[in-house]
Amino acid sequence: MPIYEGESYITSTSYVSMGGLAVPGAVAASIIYPDRDVVALVGDGGFLMSGLEVSTAVQYGAKPRIIVFNDSAYRVLGVYERVRFGGITETLVKLPNIDFALLAQSLGAEGITITRREDLKPLLADALNSDKAVVVDVHIDPPNAVPIPYQRLYGFKSIG
Repeated sequence: MPIYEGESYITSTSYVSMGGLAVPGAVAASIIYPDRDVVALVGDGGFLMSGLEVSTAVQYGAKPRIIVFNDSAYRVLGVYERVRFGGITETLVKLPNIDFALLAQSLGAEGITITRREDLKPLLADALNSDKAVVVDVHIDPPNAVPIPYQRLYGFKSIG
């Protein structure tokens, strides 16, 4: 991902902080820099660990855009299990089916759900144009897909 300006991109190691950075970091950045567009990318498992910080954004009038990649699983944990043990225990990585857009609305933010590829661009534009905090629930298909950095690292595209 090309980055063209300094102080405009923050990430954790390997893009998987298990919820520790994305949402609270985006909320903090959007409070500190209210005139900047702040976008966080987080998996559904990571959002479940710190996503309620969206309520802090609402409380302080901050406008982060939180993009949740929703495959109803701790997918990266499945990748690690496949690498180490040759397969995955689906019951250990499976998450409940959660409506993150509805959860966002219950916290006072805007919630948007994307289930079709062709809706991605217009609905992300809606999120960027919103005047409040937004959580975008992006449903991922297929559910066994491996994130690109892990495809390069481990050489497989599916954990199924």
